[in-house]
Amino acid sequence: MAEHHPLGDIEYLRENLLKSYKLGFPILKELIQNAEDAGSTYFDYGWIDGIPEANHPLLKSPALFVLDNGKFTEENARSIRFILGGSSKPNQENTIGKFGLGLKSVFHLCEAFFYISPEIENAKKPRRFDIFNPWAEQDGDHYHEGWDNFSQDDCKKIQALLKPLLNREEYSSEWFILWIPLRQRTHSTQKSEEDGIPLGHIKYSDDDFFGNISPSFLDEETTKQEFALLLPLLHSLQTVRYWSRSLEQEKFSISIGASDRRYSSLSQQNQLLEPHSFKGNITISSESKIEFNFSAKELILDTPTFNDILSRPNFPSKFKHIKPHIAVVLSHWRTSPEKQSTLTIRNAVFLPIGSPSDLDISGKSSRSYCLTLHGYFLVDFARTGILGWNAEDYRINSQKVEGDDGDSLLKKEWNSALYEKLLAEVIPELKNLPESDITSVCQALKNSNLFKNNKESICSKWQFVYQVDRKSSQWTISPSQEEKRILKIPKIPEPVWEIASNFEDIAREVYLIQDNSPNLILSKRLNSWQDNDIIRIFAPPFDYGKVFTDSNVINFFIELLKSPSKELSYQLQKTWRQFLQKVFQETGIPTEAMGDSVRKAIALLDECNWFELKCCDSQLFQDLSREHLDILLIPQKFAPPSKSSPKISGNDAELLIPHLINYRERNLQQSKQLIQQVVEAIPSVEIPKFRQAVNNLKLVPGFNCRSNCKVFYSYIEIVGLQKQGLLFKDSSKNREFSTDIQIALREQTLVLVDEVIANKLLQEEVKNCDRSACLSVLQQKPELSEVENRTNLLERLLS
Repeated sequence: MAEHHPLGDIEYLRENLLKSYKLGFPILKELIQNAEDAGSTYFDYGWIDGIPEANHPLLKSPALFVLDNGKFTEENARSIRFILGGSSKPNQENTIGKFGLGLKSVFHLCEAFFYISPEIENAKKPRRFDIFNPWAEQDGDHYHEGWDNFSQDDCKKIQALLKPLLNREEYSSEWFILWIPLRQRTHSTQKSEEDGIPLGHIKYSDDDFFGNISPSFLDEETTKQEFALLLPLLHSLQTVRYWSRSLEQEKFSISIGASDRRYSSLSQQNQLLEPHSFKGNITISSESKIEFNFSAKELILDTPTFNDILSRPNFPSKFKHIKPHIAVVLSHWRTSPEKQSTLTIRNAVFLPIGSPSDLDISGKSSRSYCLTLHGYFLVDFARTGILGWNAEDYRINSQKVEGDDGDSLLKKEWNSALYEKLLAEVIPELKNLPESDITSVCQALKNSNLFKNNKESICSKWQFVYQVDRKSSQWTISPSQEEKRILKIPKIPEPVWEIASNFEDIAREVYLIQDNSPNLILSKRLNSWQDNDIIRIFAPPFDYGKVFTDSNVINFFIELLKSPSKELSYQLQKTWRQFLQKVFQETGIPTEAMGDSVRKAIALLDECNWFELKCCDSQLFQDLSREHLDILLIPQKFAPPSKSSPKISGNDAELLIPHLINYRERNLQQSKQLIQQVVEAIPSVEIPKFRQAVNNLKLVPGFNCRSNCKVFYSYIEIVGLQKQGLLFKDSSKNREFSTDIQIALREQTLVLVDEVIANKLLQEEVKNCDRSACLSVLQQKPELSEVENRTNLLERLLS
């Protein structure tokens, strides 16, 4: 029969297990594991000063005791005796401790430990209490005096000390006691070295000795929180209690409702092909109460992928029984005002494993959250991580790396496939978040490496969208394969729903999502706005009169127009121009407060689509806008910077000119300026048709030299005057000369006209009224007036 040398076991603990396994709550977690595997419903632990009257030297020291009401079997007793040789549970599918850690972790705290249970029926070795001492050989401990014997008297002393708990109803039939003497410097070996191997203690740094003070991790706030997050993952344990010195009143207790948990065991689930959802709350009772709420879903997958992996010859036989079980648990609890709310993401193989990542939750959330991703993963030897796990990017790498053999590759392939399926179940659980916190939690999740690097897996079945609607915008779970489109939209001001009636219909037909909402979607599922979508929004019925009453409204439409692309298509240019025309028809000139927004709106159009009016009152502008123009009229103060001279079609000019002529009655000067601006902007090629359309309209400002007053002339009139040689451009110098000519003429009348309009209509230069013009008039031999008037003209010509 092979035997272990104790120093080999000590070195094993020092160099392997304890270096890869952390001190603190992970030890309590492993003790919970054993209680859970035994079917316990209660788990009590506490710190005790020691038993001064005990015989065994270790029992006199301060200790950590653990008490649970699970069934303790002969197999359990045997497994304790062989804990340094491996787990006794590799093939038990319902046990958490199948990976071979269990009680080994307590050697972070002690040099040896004691255990007690009721008598085991039909046991080959009926003894129900013992000490596990890794320093001992078959013939005793040669390194410590008095450690060999754990007497029945000492056993009774421990039971007597714990009697207040053992007398409780929950411990009336089954119980198990673990007594862990906390490491003291006095627990040293009798000599310090043997064959070059240091003795003394299993661990021997200053932090590894506990003195007479309770270790802080036993009852700190994070420990309570970890217990609360742990309970939903377990199928039997209902209550955890902590005691310190006195057993009259616990320091805190943590409880979960008996029905608020997953199925009692995997073996009872058969093929859990339909998701099993469960939820509940955990109460931490100490000086004050804290409630932890959780929701969860679990599922056993049945896919060819896992069946194929399990059926391969080189897949480890001891894991052939495993099922592809996954579960997502989302817990939340209130955070004190002085603390930052966080989202913790962690993995679990029934119990949490590895290091979690904590993400700050922005916004006004008063809760913190924990997302636990459980899978029946295959882990490393020390049960500290999932095989293939990359903590930096939250992925499982199934590729071969140095040191991998066929066994490792298959395990990693299993883990990778299971993780991908697990992530696909995350989004449905997010719907169970409090409505007020969904956005903040989703933002934290979206910023996480978990989402960034696993987006395809997380969104493979579902997507989580904040669907915008007039009545009740809400977070909605969308099937990833659904054909319903997802369209991004800027934040919608409330008046938009009333102004654009068609918008509500579109919101029902597609998923409208906010630009700034942390939607959990695949980029390829995000659709582009089509021109027809936007054209439909701007189509009647539409309350155009309210668009310029709120800058948020017009800015929203501007951003919406940019959705398809930065530059508007020809069709959208036309739609937007017609839309603004209708707005101006209803509102006239916008207020100065709307200036920036109006300029941005106009700037979306190409320059050929708008024409600025240099001076205009609101009533005239509104009247002009009501004409069916092919161009958008805008007040000059709202005009974007222009790179070219403005143009207006002859057809549009035809429609504007009558209004501008009528406007003379209200503002003569502005009317003249506007007519000049419009006519000057008509392309020369369109002038002939324009002249024909307006030939009788008095649109050319002139000066009648005979009546010495301002008069407006039509195109026909100025053409006749031009033919007679009586038409000249109007200027102060020309008026001096024209006065003398007009006096010298008996019947004919000279006319001075606005050269810009006249030149454009005649498509030739109107001449100056000078000496040459005078000679030209006289060559026609007109009838002249009195000699005195002719003399004045002659003096003018000779001067």
